[in-house]
Amino acid sequence: MQKNLKKERPEIHPVVYFMLIDETKKIDGLYDSLLHEGLVDELKIIKYESEDYPGYSYMKIYNKNASVENMIDYLKEKLHKDNIITFGDYDSRYDTDYKGYDCNEIVNALQKKYYSNKLYL
Repeated sequence: MQKNLKKERPEIHPVVYFMLIDETKKIDGLYDSLLHEGLVDELKIIKYESEDYPGYSYMKIYNKNASVENMIDYLKEKLHKDNIITFGDYDSRYDTDYKGYDCNEIVNALQKKYYSNKLYL
């Protein structure tokens, strides 16, 4: 592992999203290195143990400003739209909740709900 993560590191981090999975001890070591170098304060870093792979953990690295709300604002501006319909699997965070549905059910429900009303882009 590189000892000095700040070496030749740009001032602005163009990170959008990284996801890593490795042994928990390696993920913990990487997180500690990022913490030591001050990158944990400059980026949004989330780590958690895998439920599917015992002994392994995930680390997700985002731009510090990454959020659902910021992406919605970006899409509204980029697409010149005032209304964005969101869907996801977190209760009350999105306009439509599809927790527990399989992919085909989601597509069918979206088509039935939005396509028939001509609310597509």
